[in-house]
Amino acid sequence: MSNFSKLILSAAALGVLSACNAANTEGTDGAEITAPAEAMRITGEVAYRERIALTPGHVIHVTLSDVSRADAKAPVMAETRRTLTTEQVPLGFELAVPSGTLQSNHRYAVRVTLHDALGNLAWTTDSVHQIDNTALEQDLGVMRLVSASGTQ
Repeated sequence: MSNFSKLILSAAALGVLSACNAANTEGTDGAEITAPAEAMRITGEVAYRERIALTPGHVIHVTLSDVSRADAKAPVMAETRRTLTTEQVPLGFELAVPSGTLQSNHRYAVRVTLHDALGNLAWTTDSVHQIDNTALEQDLGVMRLVSASGTQ
């Protein structure tokens, strides 16, 4: 094989390899594609000490809020809500936080509330449950709820 043929064959192979590489890293508009960062996963359970059964229709609402600023409304960064049918405490939860949502120099806390079928607040957490915003997975364990009305 002549040197010219080797040069043409090498150029063709290089072109094919370049095309494969471009197909893996660029979108249809030519923008760079990056692998999505993994989302944070926060799990835990909520319970209360009182021996009171939950009636169907209660709603568990779990929020992750930015609590960095004092005396300001804490913006909700992620939340999940589930209507209960036959479940009783302890109730498990899982909260997915999209990657890039949290800032490393801020503080974040989880709050859980239980509302009755009419939408009235029945149970809530009453202490700060701060998370480690650098950990991709964390289990908060059992978070204690207190009665919102004092009569339950």
